[in-house]
Amino acid sequence: MRGVELAARDALAAMGLPLSPQTAQAQKAARQRQMVVFDIDETVLSNVLRDPAAFTKGRRLMGAADLAALRDAAAAAAPPAATPALKPVLGLYQALCAAAHPLVLITGRREPLRAPTAAALKLAGYGEPCQGGARNGDPGVCCYTSLLMRGANDSRLASVVKPEARRAAQVKYGFHIWGSVGDQFSDMNGLYHPEVAIKIPNPFYTIL
Repeated sequence: MRGVELAARDALAAMGLPLSPQTAQAQKAARQRQMVVFDIDETVLSNVLRDPAAFTKGRRLMGAADLAALRDAAAAAAPPAATPALKPVLGLYQALCAAAHPLVLITGRREPLRAPTAAALKLAGYGEPCQGGARNGDPGVCCYTSLLMRGANDSRLASVVKPEARRAAQVKYGFHIWGSVGDQFSDMNGLYHPEVAIKIPNPFYTIL
């Protein structure tokens, strides 16, 4: 957890956060066009903290398909409240909300798991999709613009899926891809990469 705390602290510094009320108001219009993308598993939510025994030393050697199946099964079976937030990342997320950044969540979880994933995000403190014209930076608002999930039959690598998802969000909403936060290099590499890339340490596994 110490590594996550350090990464979140460095992210706040790199993104010029937190902002004073005066600076927040002066920069609001610009920051409302600077999209920040968050990965979900082992970035905003921690399956490791929920079930440490599932992530032994041998688990890091799993193939990507096996690991995806493990995540999907865990998300479908576990009560949403059982998937805790990584607190330093939640703090970063909330600081970005306060600074008016649009936030997009991208995950390798598959579309049939949208409902339990959204419930887990809400219970962990990440709010709900923005509705009714609400935007981050408005009083009392902290919401995410979109939750992008892998198609039910999409077997492509994350290194292919996630850059395309970033681009799709950019085109749909007209934002600039300013930042990306994730535990895998595939969360920030590839085409349409962000200006600010924040790597959250994950000592348990690496996905290509």
